[in-house]
Amino acid sequence: MKKIIALVVLACLYTTANAATYSFNVAAGSNVGSGSLVTDATGFATSGSLVMTSGADMGTYVLFSGGVSPTYSPYNAFIFDNMTYNGSAIDLDWYGLLFVGNGLEINIWGNGAGNPYSFWSHNGSGYNFSSDAAAFAMTAATPIPAAVWLFGSALVGLAGIGKRKQGKVLIA
Repeated sequence: MKKIIALVVLACLYTTANAATYSFNVAAGSNVGSGSLVTDATGFATSGSLVMTSGADMGTYVLFSGGVSPTYSPYNAFIFDNMTYNGSAIDLDWYGLLFVGNGLEINIWGNGAGNPYSFWSHNGSGYNFSSDAAAFAMTAATPIPAAVWLFGSALVGLAGIGKRKQGKVLIA
């Protein structure tokens, strides 16, 4: 049983070590904001937030969970996949990210290398804002290296072995 628990803990540490956190800024006309994303090892965004500080879409939004494959948004206004790509810069594909909140859906997507991003919002009955010339810049936060997680788990294991040996009494 202890071996199974140890394997589960190591699997969790491995998954955490391969997650990456990014921050980004977006500017589309008068809509200006920033946010953050957490992605897994494949580039799939598992969680995130967007705070628009000015413009028609001012407010706080959360990343809408979707599949790795293209999926329709709840209002059927957008197709999204919440994927990021890490080439020479961190990019979005043609489906992009979907954020929801305040009765709106916001889709931010890439238009191919060297082209501006698109930023569109939908309020359930029509498009609230659209721009195919959005500025989008994503930067990586400093990740904790996998070696740190492995070293930490090794220390925990050694502490457990030390504790086990202290519990044994030698009879001479």
